Amino acid sequence: LFVGGEKVMGEWELATAAAITGGVALGWKLACTSLLPRWLGLSVADSRKLMHIGTGMLYMMTWPAFPDHPLAAVVAAAVPALMSAQFAAVGLGLLRDDSLVAAVSRGGRRRELLLGPLQYG
Repeated sequence: LFVGGEKVMGEWELATAAAITGGVALGWKLACTSLLPRWLGLSVADSRKLMHIGTGMLYMMTWPAFPDHPLAAVVAAAVPALMSAQFAAVGLGLLRDDSLVAAVSRGGRRRELLLGPLQYG
């Protein structure tokens, strides 16, 4: 693909970066909601704090994986957008994810996902 007379990486590299970022996001969610509490005995509150602290940093660490492509910013933004859509679907009761509710909400109510987690997602 050429943009402005310069070669930029193609769609394959963009899709690979999106897959890596999505995989990191899903892996981190799984780690914070299921694995770390079980393996390390973390409390729900500690797991929630760990998820909040680490999510943004891990996401930013994936940015260099995105190529110099006109759609890179849009595709990179799709990952947190999809996470926000998941928060909305769970908060509205369209999807059921008890481990996500337990890890992200303070009071264990799914509707809490429609507040801070959705707004800042």
